[in-house]
Amino acid sequence: MRRGVLDAPDLAAAALALAAQPGAPSEDLATDRVKAIFFMLAPGEAAPAAEGKKVRVTFKDGRQVAGFSPDYDESGPGFFMVPGDTRTNTGRIWVYRAAARAISVT
Repeated sequence: MRRGVLDAPDLAAAALALAAQPGAPSEDLATDRVKAIFFMLAPGEAAPAAEGKKVRVTFKDGRQVAGFSPDYDESGPGFFMVPGDTRTNTGRIWVYRAAARAISVT
């Protein structure tokens, strides 16, 4: 797990520039080694509405994440989802399709 700041990331690119904190030098991370990116809510920011299709992702390592995707599409390198667990400060998640063993959509 890596924590940091992505500045205007191209989520379909082969690499992402991740800085440990704002203004710090960034390091390139190969997206083929990334399962998902968790975008955190700013202090006081409200969580997005849970709307769209229900999605459950099982990653190749067996871990799971569940939530809702307002624009799920089977094509492309990944998709956004809003986590079903509202007790966290995660606003949305970008899931890399290549890291998933199974994706259930209802």
